Amino acid sequence: MALQQVSAFCILWDDVALKFVGFKRLDGAITMFGGLDGIDELPPGDVVTGSEVVPVVHDGITAQQTILAISMAWMTNIDAVQQARNLVLAGLADEPLDVSDPGLLALLNLKADKVNPVLVGATLAQSPPADAAGNEVTTAAFVRSRISEAIALANSPVNTVLPAVSVSGGGAIDVGTVLNGTNGTWTGQATITFAYQWFRNGVAISGATAIDHTVVADDQGKLLTLRVRGSNGVASDVPAFSAGTQVPAAAVLSLVTQPTMSGTPAVGQTLTVGNGTYNLTPTAYSRQWYRGTTLIAGATGTTYVVVTADQGQRLIAKVTASIGTQSLTSDSAFADIPAAAPPPPPPAPPPSPIQSQHVKCLLSPNLPFASAIGTWGLETDGQTPGVNSLNDTTGYRRSDLGGTYGTLRFGKVTDPADGAKKAFILRVGRNDGLTSGTPRCELSIYHTYSNGTPYAGRIETNLMMWYFFRVRRIMASFSEKLILMQLHQLGGIPANPWHSVELGGSNIQAHLRWNANPVTGNNNGSTASTPSSLPLDTWVTIVGKFKHTQNTANGPFFQWWQDGVSRLGPRNDIVGYNNAAYPPWMKVGLYPWGFDTNNVWPTSMPFKEVMYGAMGAIVDTGNIYTEAQVRAYAESS
Repeated sequence: MALQQVSAFCILWDDVALKFVGFKRLDGAITMFGGLDGIDELPPGDVVTGSEVVPVVHDGITAQQTILAISMAWMTNIDAVQQARNLVLAGLADEPLDVSDPGLLALLNLKADKVNPVLVGATLAQSPPADAAGNEVTTAAFVRSRISEAIALANSPVNTVLPAVSVSGGGAIDVGTVLNGTNGTWTGQATITFAYQWFRNGVAISGATAIDHTVVADDQGKLLTLRVRGSNGVASDVPAFSAGTQVPAAAVLSLVTQPTMSGTPAVGQTLTVGNGTYNLTPTAYSRQWYRGTTLIAGATGTTYVVVTADQGQRLIAKVTASIGTQSLTSDSAFADIPAAAPPPPPPAPPPSPIQSQHVKCLLSPNLPFASAIGTWGLETDGQTPGVNSLNDTTGYRRSDLGGTYGTLRFGKVTDPADGAKKAFILRVGRNDGLTSGTPRCELSIYHTYSNGTPYAGRIETNLMMWYFFRVRRIMASFSEKLILMQLHQLGGIPANPWHSVELGGSNIQAHLRWNANPVTGNNNGSTASTPSSLPLDTWVTIVGKFKHTQNTANGPFFQWWQDGVSRLGPRNDIVGYNNAAYPPWMKVGLYPWGFDTNNVWPTSMPFKEVMYGAMGAIVDTGNIYTEAQVRAYAESS
């Protein structure tokens, strides 16, 4: 068994030189410095260790025998040692020392009786207690404890080859790699047992107390060390540490190929997202589907069924790959879901049953002014220009009224309900010039009478006829009545018009007057429809059917509809008046009734405006048309 020098201590007496006794442990034998002969004298004050003397080898001498030999030598030369200065005990042997040995106790007790002994020994850490004067006093108990410590140290296991760590199976170290530890090589008496503890950067790893260790994520980038503690049950445990094993830092998870998206991008079809590939091997994946940038609640699987809400949107899935403490989220390839097919256009209206030869007049914003049927005139701001020759782009303009349309009095603008179509705008200002009555913007129809003679604005007498127009209220309300359409006669007629359509506030109302005595024109009667709403910013179609005659035998007739609902009539009164020289005429437009030069037009409303669609009249001598057919013709023109 290998031996080593462990410790030495000296006890000082007077300043008298002393030949000393001592021993120490050497490899393979016990070397003893015994007796008082042949040993160099030491000068006063020196501290002697075993390395300072030449040893004499004695085979087969035990530690107990050595201690006893020292004790005996001490007691044999008791007179001499009273003058001694130093006593050095250097090292201890393998076997436990019986400190109750009578000879050793006698030695210890003897020294305890000496005056002012001071411990000056080498490796024993604890100093003797001090007396009242502050001097160190070596007592028997103190010396006995020091010797026990030295014996324990001498008997502890000795590590001669450090523990080692290797990689199980070889190769690189990564999470999951098993590191195999060894005990190293040890010497010492009795059976040596071992305890293990692994360290990460010098800090003990909780629970890592086996000889082997499996690398975990927390070990990455750290230095691992194995501590082996040897114990023989006799003396103190002795630790030995392996060299450090460096665990490489974790590789950073990165994407190699983007997660794929497969499937048919259509409502009701299933899309599937792949995981993608990575530089490492992820241990888990999660997914979240998105519609554009909006998270789709609950859509966290590898598949997704396309729904109606996805139409016209881009679908992607965010795939999160995880390994250890690392995770990486990547966008998958995308799938563009086609927008919903537009609803089929409404079926084209059947060809109008209205025969062209029956259309007596037609003015449509969707036809060139030059293509108007009949000759149309305009009355506004004291002017009476012809309509058929107007420029389709500029219309008719006068002084600036303000608002959206500025100087435009009558012309074509974009239909607010259908950007592909046009509408007429008619506007009148409070300071407009007059031809008679009140400021206005009205359209009059001039068409060919049945005998071929042209008359201004005549509607044929004794014939069944339809009239129609479309109107759209674009101002919030009117405080006074506005005439939107009228039928009347020229000449000295007691009451004109005999039929009118009026806008009052936000309601529309039809009026009818008749002549109970066609000869004299007296005894006139009148009636009106119940006011009905003319909604704001909404197209309304007005249709009227009448037969103008002065004779009841000719079957006079009148009926009036708003959007297909009959509001007035049918009536068989004689409409119009008995004056054959002045057949009736039709006017459509904007006529603020009653506001002439003597009335006050509120300054808060400098102008009024309204929109019209197609307008015209149809002859129906055979009663072959219906209101619905005439209304459809108006709405399609």
